[in-house]
Amino acid sequence: MGFLAPWFAAAFAALAVPVLLHLVRRTPRGQVRFSSLMFLSPSPPRLTRRSRLEHWWLLLLRLVALSLIAVAFTRPFWRERAEVVSEPTAAHRVLLLLDTSASMRREGVWEEALRQARQLLDSLPAHDQAALWTFDKTVRPVVDFDAAAGRDVLRAELEQLRPTWQNTDLGTALLEAAERLTVDESPYYQPRIVLISDLQEGCRLESLRSASWPHGVQLVLRRVAPRSGQASLQLLPPDSQQKGFRFRIRNDRASQQEVFRLSWFRRQDGQRLTVGTPQSVYVPPGQSRIVTLALPDSPVEGAELHGDTDPFADVVYIAPIAQRTVPVLFIGNDNDGDPNGLLFYVVRGLVETPGRRIQLDHQNLDQAWQESLHNYRLVVLGGSPPAESWKAIADWVEQGGALLMVCRTVADAQAWAGQFLPDLDVAEGSVADYLLWSDVDFSHPIFAPLDDPRYRDFTKIRFWKYRRLQRTGEGQVVVRFDNGDPALLEYRHGEGRMLLLASSWQPSDSQWAVSTKWVPFLEGCLEWCGIRLGASPVTSVGMPLPVTWSIDDPRERIVVQTPGDETLTYSLNDFLQEETTVPGLYRVRYRDQEQLVGVNLDAGEIRTDAVDPTVLEQLGVQLGSEPDAMRQESARRQARDQELEKRQRLWQWLLASAVAVLFLETWLAGRLMRNAGKSGPHDSTRSDNG
Repeated sequence: MGFLAPWFAAAFAALAVPVLLHLVRRTPRGQVRFSSLMFLSPSPPRLTRRSRLEHWWLLLLRLVALSLIAVAFTRPFWRERAEVVSEPTAAHRVLLLLDTSASMRREGVWEEALRQARQLLDSLPAHDQAALWTFDKTVRPVVDFDAAAGRDVLRAELEQLRPTWQNTDLGTALLEAAERLTVDESPYYQPRIVLISDLQEGCRLESLRSASWPHGVQLVLRRVAPRSGQASLQLLPPDSQQKGFRFRIRNDRASQQEVFRLSWFRRQDGQRLTVGTPQSVYVPPGQSRIVTLALPDSPVEGAELHGDTDPFADVVYIAPIAQRTVPVLFIGNDNDGDPNGLLFYVVRGLVETPGRRIQLDHQNLDQAWQESLHNYRLVVLGGSPPAESWKAIADWVEQGGALLMVCRTVADAQAWAGQFLPDLDVAEGSVADYLLWSDVDFSHPIFAPLDDPRYRDFTKIRFWKYRRLQRTGEGQVVVRFDNGDPALLEYRHGEGRMLLLASSWQPSDSQWAVSTKWVPFLEGCLEWCGIRLGASPVTSVGMPLPVTWSIDDPRERIVVQTPGDETLTYSLNDFLQEETTVPGLYRVRYRDQEQLVGVNLDAGEIRTDAVDPTVLEQLGVQLGSEPDAMRQESARRQARDQELEKRQRLWQWLLASAVAVLFLETWLAGRLMRNAGKSGPHDSTRSDNG
């Protein structure tokens, strides 16, 4: 409000001067006296027959003074006659950060990103500094501030860029760009990051949560959107309960399609041919569906989604696999149709998968099965075999077998201990009501898949009978009952391993086999003994190629054939560190072994809905706006006008002129009043006499 003080002072003076002059009167002798309190001089009333305007030049002077004051308040200036040297506007150091991740391959997105980048380079003033960086999972400077290159070099490098197949780490890219702008701080340049990206939901922002945004660095967002919404296909982890592969179909909120078809495919002559009958799926916009697709008899190379307007993320690569037969032997006098025995639940708990077929053989305790043990990787012993059979079991375990021993009675546990652990004390456990599992080692391979808060609850499995095992030696306690006694023990014998169960899963002992933990337990037993799911490995772009066989000689060369039929040779160290760059099927060869690996898009890249920019503000990023050409021109014109007004100061001359006019008007009014006082009585007498 300081700049208004001269205006108010001048206006007060202009209005106060006439009042003061009116209050002060001169007597005929030249003495000054104040008028009466009513500010009126006594005079006889005048009787006139008509109104007339007297002293019109006084009115004109007052109007001129008011007009000058009003014009002065507008702070005018002469635009044509002033030579102005305007202050230069603030320069910017602009870092153009261009997203080149896989999601930018959607239809129309990359073209729009290039168009906006060209428009930005064309609109930057000549005194601004500019740099060009790209990012996906890593940040790559293309043209930096230090490079002695002009805008033509930036435009040429921009035209050479193409999006990759990598995922998006937006948080790391923003922090590195902000750090680059704060390295060379200059009072003449304002730092600014211009981000051109699709801002899809799968971009990673974890780095921003653990770092603070530099003060003074503004981020200008230029989001590019696809021409239309699209759907995406994602491969989910295998489920032992499903005889097929699980896929998630996600449909964008902006999609115009609702009905899709999912099918297997294989490549022939460079084309994808549909295998089997496509499965119809209804997915409304903004929702997702999980679909299980059974594996056909003929070999396939992946699954494909049909009916989408944008082919991006519509293909999932799965290497052709052959179903593997897993032989398992159950030794016990049980019947697979008896729900009160052990075998009934083993048959129904070992389920087949697309890459695995269970061959469950059953032998009674007194049958001749000793010679065929070498054909099995896992043996479930549901009782005590004859004494002469224990030697064959011990030799088989020592050579690498996996034995699951069920202590249905104290005699069964004592027979096992007599062969493997003579110091083991076995007795029938005392149970008042029931026991629970209270201490489960979730780091063990059997229970590792259940190491999740949703699956860790074992309080619904009750045990009514158990065998108390003491002085367990070097055995590892995997599970304990809530009274502290061991419930599941693991022992090593030579190259093999053994599990000793203090109770059984038959209904007379526990509720174990009818709980939701039974099937995961059997799956964990297969994993524990080295029998893994027979599906070929699958990974995502940007990760090294996994293999299921071991490489024992690091000097051997590993040959990789890429989806583009390019053959590459690596050493072991280079192979373990080399990252995949494109999706597709990779063929890995080592000596006489060969394996196909399916490589797909990162799961975050197919989450293509746009993220809310306020999320960046919540993480501390300072968002700014990019002024357009009209705003910049308006700001420059306003700066020139202010400079002209400051240099000319016409309002001061106008106020001074208004004060001078008021003084003149007051002086003339005083003279007229004195003349009227002298001639007034004579005129009235003459008028009365006349």
